[in-house]
Amino acid sequence: MSACHEWVGDWGSHPHCSAGELAWQGMAAATTAAAVAGLRERGYHITPAAIPPALCAEVIAEIHRMEQQRVPLSLRNPFNGFHTLRFHDLLNHGEVWQRLAIHPAILGVARGLLG
Repeated sequence: MSACHEWVGDWGSHPHCSAGELAWQGMAAATTAAAVAGLRERGYHITPAAIPPALCAEVIAEIHRMEQQRVPLSLRNPFNGFHTLRFHDLLNHGEVWQRLAIHPAILGVARGLLG
């Protein structure tokens, strides 16, 4: 986990935050409000460049790794389907999912939706 996610002070003064994380903090309030509104109105929202490219690459690599593994037979059924790969409980499938869940771009929107 990035030290930025544990920081409770002023984001601009954190010595270990990347430029991308600092840039996100600068635009977070307006972007978060737009994302929450979009999710409530349309059920989805796209925020370009919200996640750093390195984290995106890690997520994609993890998806590819998981696709190569066998899908548990319990997930192959009429509800989940027999051809679609579905993964549940991602937070327990790898550390990258835990970092993604607490990324400011996602966590702020979740807090905005859940209150």
